[in-house]
Amino acid sequence: MQSYDVSVHLADAALEPKVASAIWQLLLDADQSFVPPLSARHSSTQSALSTATPGEVREPRQYFEALQKQHFILARPVNEGNAVAGFMSFRTGYTLPAGRSAAQYHYVTTVIIRPASRGQGLTTRMYRRLMAVAKATGNGVATRTWSANAHHIGLLSKLGFSVAHRVPNDRGVGVDTVYFVKDSYNEMR
Repeated sequence: MQSYDVSVHLADAALEPKVASAIWQLLLDADQSFVPPLSARHSSTQSALSTATPGEVREPRQYFEALQKQHFILARPVNEGNAVAGFMSFRTGYTLPAGRSAAQYHYVTTVIIRPASRGQGLTTRMYRRLMAVAKATGNGVATRTWSANAHHIGLLSKLGFSVAHRVPNDRGVGVDTVYFVKDSYNEMR
């Protein structure tokens, strides 16, 4: 089994060009796995999430540009230079929509793991690393996903996240946007 280094990269330092290139490739490879596709989005936090026009071919260029202004947790194979097996991007100081509270969260905007590196606990390790960062500032962690993303929802549940808000049919008929939170005072499972 491959060993991985899971490290935090803060937005105040530019990504190394080879790392940025690896993240771009991950975005291209995973684009159509998201609902809606990343290429149909102009940022990682937009609230209107409609699907792309059928047959339209686009790249997630705007999405990638928005990500580069955020913080990252990078999963990198040990002894493979600038290779990136996966990443989690996040913003700080996020307040949930729909007036849940004025609490501030570290908001996960994107999680992508290269297919060959899946099943090795990298997403769990990245969430745990982010939770440690958030706990140090007294903040929790929040994210959103689509209601049919069973794998991610299962992981969030396993890690002790709870549903904070649901937007029915936000990503198409029968596909809700679901916001999850894990407050800093709860220990990470």
